[in-house]
Amino acid sequence: MKQIAFGAALAALLAPLAATPSWAVDYLIGVEQSMTGPIGFVGVPVANGVRIAADQINASGMLGAGNRIVIDVQDTASDKTQALTLFSKFAGDPKVLAVVGPTSTVEALAVSPVANDRKIVMMATATSLEVLKPGPWSFKGTITPLQYMPPIAKYALEVGKVKRCAQVYDRQNESTAAQHVVFRDWVTQRGVTVVSEDGVLGSDTDFTAIATKIVAANVDCVQISTQGPVSANIIVQLRQAGLPATAKVFGSTSESAQQYLQIAGKAAEGVIFGADFAPGGMNDAGRAFVAEHRKRYNSDPDNYAAVGFTMMQLVASAIKSSGGNPTRESIRDALAATRNADVIVGDGKFSLDENRVPNYTMALMVYRDGKQLLAPQ
Repeated sequence: MKQIAFGAALAALLAPLAATPSWAVDYLIGVEQSMTGPIGFVGVPVANGVRIAADQINASGMLGAGNRIVIDVQDTASDKTQALTLFSKFAGDPKVLAVVGPTSTVEALAVSPVANDRKIVMMATATSLEVLKPGPWSFKGTITPLQYMPPIAKYALEVGKVKRCAQVYDRQNESTAAQHVVFRDWVTQRGVTVVSEDGVLGSDTDFTAIATKIVAANVDCVQISTQGPVSANIIVQLRQAGLPATAKVFGSTSESAQQYLQIAGKAAEGVIFGADFAPGGMNDAGRAFVAEHRKRYNSDPDNYAAVGFTMMQLVASAIKSSGGNPTRESIRDALAATRNADVIVGDGKFSLDENRVPNYTMALMVYRDGKQLLAPQ
């Protein structure tokens, strides 16, 4: 009887070990996002999306029996020096296979040369095309202003029928400055008059003078290219200055963040913008992501959570494509070969061209009664 009892006890102790093959591997991925500071409204949801993706990948057994993604999430505090420090730390650890981050264009422009010097993948959230130029180790999970601003400008012209536009943009941010230029050039080449172009700082809060000037100019269109909280403050002050409801307001992608609506409130009514992710999800994977986000965080995911989820999916797919012994180089090569990957953003397909520029279809959205809806055509 003692032998039987001992055998049963030993089997119970060994059962967990048997469930995980002795050859199982942990794939360590660094995650650096701006979870505090002015870009926190992007970095926090991105990090949450990465977490959900990593857990789903591990639960699915996608990378092989027992193999799993392990993420090390760090906060850059919206500071490019901190972003550089964290990235260098990740790069110096040979167990880290790739880095998801940093968040902003400013951070990514600083980090990208280091990624190429240290030969480790940087998968940034930044929209600017400039972050790809330092070399083949730089990647980004979002399309560029050259891709998503023309559809917004086209909508302004063809659906909004605008004639006179004013623009406000963050002049210190390469991405927002590019958004402003793309919109301006597209509409002016087709007969729209841009009556003013006001550059502001991301730290500004008082836009009373600009708002008063814009309202006095009798425009039927305002286009704003700033970060979400700044954009929200601008639209609030424009409404307070008397901007009529008939004037069309166009943003970029920053207005898709939850924080935008929290600040703008009723002033957001009618604002048209672009989104990588249509609320509710456009395919089964997107709807499952929404359900899991609600369960875990007691809220619907915003645009940036879906971007974070997608970037983690792409990195995991590259690890899988690398075979049983992925390296930094094999992950880079697999990422560069991404074509028509199944994702939850855009129209459900994600590709990189030969220059690593992402391609998918941006959704055009409008705020109605505090909700993001597809913009009417």
